[in-house]
Parts: sequence; structure tokens; C-alpha cells
Amino acid sequence: MKYSELKKRLVAATMLVSAVSLFAPGIAADDVKIDYTQYPLESKVAELYWSDHLEQARKSYEGQASPYVYVGEFKRDEDVLTVTMLGAESVCGMTTCPIRIFNGAKKIADLDMISNMDFHAASPSGRFISDGDGVFFTGLRKQP
Repeated sequence: MKYSELKKRLVAATMLVSAVSLFAPGIAADDVKIDYTQYPLESKVAELYWSDHLEQARKSYEGQASPYVYVGEFKRDEDVLTVTMLGAESVCGMTTCPIRIFNGAKKIADLDMISNMDFHAASPSGRFISDGDGVFFTGLRKQP
């Protein structure tokens, strides 16, 4: 093998290791599973988090599964982060549903994640959330 070919392979391997280590905090064994509570669309909780999507969710569920809003929380240091999912066939894709993450009253992320909530987990830092298929940045910055 030529030196230049070996050098290219070493650079590629180094880049791969760097990319994997970048996302490692989001898929660590100590991730926090998110446990959700279900709320009907008519609830104040649904209105609080999803007021801009509720009309669409209500319109087109005739003959489909009843739509709900799911809310879960996890702690990040002294903060409590809230993860919400709008579970309505009219706003979800084939396998994903819209997710919102809040730090207090401030929305910090709008995502589409796999709708099977059994796989939803957050990194202890709150910087990453996983749905079992992908890892997403929540928008939180590392605390000093």
C-alpha cells in the first residue's frame, strides 16, 4: 500500500472516530427514559403546548385513533425540561410525530421523532434526545 493511500485511510478513520465521539453523549447508557402522561386535546395542557396544531388534529381524526397530547419531564441540573408529543394521525407522518421541548415556558426545540415513546430518552445533560433511531440536539448549551 502506498503512503498516500495509507494517509487517506488514516484521515478517514480519524474523522469517523471524531464523528462518533461527538454524538456519544446523546446515546450513553445513563440516558434518562422519558415517561409520558396522556392528555386529551380538550385539556389546558394540550392548549398550552400545541394551540397552533389542535384545530388540525381535531378535524381529521374521524375513524382514526383518538388524538392525544403526551407530556413528560426530566431534570437537568436545577432545570426541569418538558418534552411534549402531539399524537394525532392528521399531524404525524408514517412513523413520526411532532415533538416540542421546553425549558420552563421557553420552547427550545421543534422536532419530528419516532412515535413509539418507549424509545424516547434524554442525555443527562439535556443536550440530546434520542428516539431509538436517531439522536437530536435539543438546543440546550453546555452549562459552565
